Amino acid sequence: IKLYLDNTIMGLYSFSMVFSMLLMTILANLQSIFTYTLNKHSATVETRKLFKETYQYINYLLIIALMMIIVSQLLYYILVNYFLVNYKDSSTIFIIFSSMIYFYAMFIIPSAILSSSVMRKEKIIALIMFIGVISGIIFNAVFINLGWKGEGIALGTVLSQIVIAGFTLFSFKKYSDDMLFKRHGFDILLLTT
Repeated sequence: IKLYLDNTIMGLYSFSMVFSMLLMTILANLQSIFTYTLNKHSATVETRKLFKETYQYINYLLIIALMMIIVSQLLYYILVNYFLVNYKDSSTIFIIFSSMIYFYAMFIIPSAILSSSVMRKEKIIALIMFIGVISGIIFNAVFINLGWKGEGIALGTVLSQIVIAGFTLFSFKKYSDDMLFKRHGFDILLLTT
């Protein structure tokens, strides 16, 4: 990326990326707490209830993420227009980056459950993350070649987060349905014998 973009664009990109990563760190801490709690109480967790409530938790987290995006964009605007005017041109990049928070919020709870002791699908999460990194490289290369500069790299990063969130939600749905079906089948087997 550094070979194709000048220092000014890289500085604007880096500046806006730092603020986006700070926001994502808040969500990552929530993920850590959720994973710790889930692992600690995995023996007493009713999986059917957990999987059913997961989508409700995701919706709550998405509402929080939307509020974080709105507030952060407003604060960022004030910061770069009144205090750090040299970074005023990074506003567009930050707007693109901040939308990544929404897709990261979609990833948090399902990935925590997939990698917890309830499902033990850490390899699936690692594969999804690898696919996300590769897709980010591809998207960034395409957008740089199109001449989209810092905004293109930001968009490529957001699109790779969409890929990660999509594969994570798909995997969660697939493996939670498999677990419920197997468990439900076992319950029926116990009831009929």
